[in-house]
Amino acid sequence: MTSIGEGVLLDSNEEHHASVAEKGIRILDQAVSNSRSLDELLSAVHIITDNCLNEKVVLRLLGSRIIPLLSVTLRTALDSGNSSDIITVVECISLLSYYDTSSQVTLKCGLDGITVMVQEALFAYASEPHLAAPICVALANLSQNKTPAIGLLDGPGLVRVLTELLAADAPDATTLTCLRHIIAFSENLVDNFLDVGGIPAIVNLAEHADSKIVDLITTLLEILIRHPQAKQAVEAEPAIASLVFGSERDPLRALQSLSSATSVEAAKEAAVQLVNHTYVAREPSGVLPLSLYARSLVDAGLFQVCIDALSDWLSDDVAALISGAIANICLSPDFREIAFDSGLVPILFRLFSQSKDSFVVMSTASALTNMASGLDIVASQLLNLGILDTAVAKIPVALPHAKAVRAVMDCLAAVFSAFPRKVATNVWSALGMVIETHGSAPDVARSACSLYIALIRPSDVFIPLASGVAPQEHVLVTRAIHALCQIHSNTIFGPSYLFLPPSAVIRYAMDPNLTRTEVEGVTQSLESMFQHDTAQETSSFSKELVITLMGLLDRFRDERVGAQIVRSLAALLRVDQDGRGEFWHSVGSADSYLCELLGRHGQYSGMTEAVVDLVATLSRDKGRMHGLPAVFSKLTSMITSRSERVSVGCMAIIRDTALASGKTDRNSPIDFEAVAARLEVLLSASPPEVHGRAVELADVIAAQLPRKPRKMLEKQLKRSATVPAA
Repeated sequence: MTSIGEGVLLDSNEEHHASVAEKGIRILDQAVSNSRSLDELLSAVHIITDNCLNEKVVLRLLGSRIIPLLSVTLRTALDSGNSSDIITVVECISLLSYYDTSSQVTLKCGLDGITVMVQEALFAYASEPHLAAPICVALANLSQNKTPAIGLLDGPGLVRVLTELLAADAPDATTLTCLRHIIAFSENLVDNFLDVGGIPAIVNLAEHADSKIVDLITTLLEILIRHPQAKQAVEAEPAIASLVFGSERDPLRALQSLSSATSVEAAKEAAVQLVNHTYVAREPSGVLPLSLYARSLVDAGLFQVCIDALSDWLSDDVAALISGAIANICLSPDFREIAFDSGLVPILFRLFSQSKDSFVVMSTASALTNMASGLDIVASQLLNLGILDTAVAKIPVALPHAKAVRAVMDCLAAVFSAFPRKVATNVWSALGMVIETHGSAPDVARSACSLYIALIRPSDVFIPLASGVAPQEHVLVTRAIHALCQIHSNTIFGPSYLFLPPSAVIRYAMDPNLTRTEVEGVTQSLESMFQHDTAQETSSFSKELVITLMGLLDRFRDERVGAQIVRSLAALLRVDQDGRGEFWHSVGSADSYLCELLGRHGQYSGMTEAVVDLVATLSRDKGRMHGLPAVFSKLTSMITSRSERVSVGCMAIIRDTALASGKTDRNSPIDFEAVAARLEVLLSASPPEVHGRAVELADVIAAQLPRKPRKMLEKQLKRSATVPAA
């Protein structure tokens, strides 16, 4: 079974759980295809749930048919009306969406109707809180990324049900989280919340809630009070207003406490409050909502109070906390220029350069980075103060702590992005030191590569690694590329990210010394890069890429790596016509080459599915298909494969080629009578999708057949029209 996550590197324990989960998916696939009992479906679901160990294992599973299979199973469970069966499937979906940081689960669940079915389950059991709780957990996980599927839900109905659940004796914390996600999707839902008595429900809940529930209530209120009517309703309830505006949480009181602090302890306590009040939680959508208190703090003189406190430098802890509050505030572009005009840059730089505490280095670097983002005047002042040599000198101080070293690199990247030609010669060795120590940490590797991009712009030059004598800086950067390539490819390439120049990854892939694990990582990244290469940046590397990937196929012959390489090759040839030309030119006998790939592993394998997809891509070059008689013989034999994907793929290729050849083409590579014989088997009994493709193909080839086999096929077609597909 093919999985888009096969390039994710797992340890032995994770590999075991992933293999067992994949076995569960295969069992579920067969049970669904053969219309087995609900008990058999649920048995397979239990296997999958029990082995969803962590994020990496889930990533490995996401390329399979797991979501549509769970959709069928959940529908069956809902129709059965048995609550425990429904909860079994919902908990599996919940776990998948919890561990999926790439949003693929939430998106696929929306497209396959699962999110709406989970809502249906919640409505069915809303009056039974112990059953509603796990369903709420699933819905909270499925709604955390503001997926468009939320727009298909009954928002007002959900708000009503969730609000009623708040009145339960022991509401699950996830009810509040779910309510927060749903309300955040649309301002109109805030009105619904007010209409169904949401504020009184929160008042009742808060009176007896523990600290965890109170914190969740507060995060919900912070969304509500962005809505004028809801803000008035909150302010009218003293018990609730105190949670957001109460004296013990009043940010202005914290600012006043810092201003008047006469001891390290008092200053530290006030600084902690300021950090909390300026903290900006990153929404799942990636939006950074402005802290509720930021404007009032700035208007009350936050920056001057911070300058006074930092000038006294009561302790490293206080300095780091105050710098952290400034960093938080300066995430908003509204306040960066005000912070600069207040004279904060030289104060923060002095702390950054003089401190030997990694916490202070991290906080001051973060504050300077956020101030410099999009404000060239800050970057210019930092250059004049000597940020380049100072930041490089601070890397050894920050090195033991990944977050601190990231902050220093991000600060350098912000300066280099504004002034790309101002490069210090010792930055390269510092970058190498960072990658050597923390290169396997995703966030550090990402920051290192962001810094690398800032350093090489505007030239964007990358010397080929295969030349054997690459400069030291490029050798070091390849370590960062290697680290990133071992993280799931959506971390590197995708609609929201392009951290590396395509040339860098391409040249890395061409290194003849890559190991098996390195090949898995980089070909996964290449596949994703080709899929998102809207600028056609790979076209200038067509020849090298085709030759490199074909060479890797010769070197690495195991099923998993081979399948990943073939998928990468197919992704390249889909977007690059020159690449297809290079393939036909380089391969020699394409007929024997593709046949060897099709037969390298069993029909029910990811490799075979990938090669069928590759042949489908190559079939765009219609004139080349006549030279592949052996390939079409192989495809014909695989029409009846146990793998639905292989079967459907083979039929699609044969159908498209038959249509392109025309009725009078005597040089067609297709043996139509052999195809008809296989189709008769499928038309008698096959899963719905396979049956539908078989009917389409039979309609296309019927005219090409001699009289007797044509009559037999037409007879089978008529019979299959009255007999439901298996």
